[in-house]
Amino acid sequence: MANTVYIMESANLFCGDHDPSASNHLVLQELKLPGLEENFVDHAAGGAPLAIEVDTRIQRLEATFNLAGWQPQVMSLLGQSNRMRQTFTAYGLVRDRRSGEALEAKSIMEGRLGRVNPTNFRKGDLMSHHIRFAPSRTTN
Repeated sequence: MANTVYIMESANLFCGDHDPSASNHLVLQELKLPGLEENFVDHAAGGAPLAIEVDTRIQRLEATFNLAGWQPQVMSLLGQSNRMRQTFTAYGLVRDRRSGEALEAKSIMEGRLGRVNPTNFRKGDLMSHHIRFAPSRTTN
């Protein structure tokens, strides 16, 4: 029996809170959730002929997304003077390719918005903004 394949068909992102007017489903072009990667350090004991790799910690988490046009509500979250963490909630529709069943994907991330980088303007093309969010805590 073949493995089940899950495909994400659509996604939505709420930046800052769960206010329905803060939905970005119409302007969300791309969403990348944080990856998990472990850092390693080589350790060679004094006089030892070989070294070992020691795991030290998980690399910092980072989520990125692209939004079409200008989104003042999202851009206003950058550089806020308060130290409160912001909540970003991503929802997705995941479909089981074998059965056709629709499943919900949900990721709640708390942290701070770290970068808003506009794309180059070209006449006739849609301008968008590449945004980086540095979560300090996630729940998937």
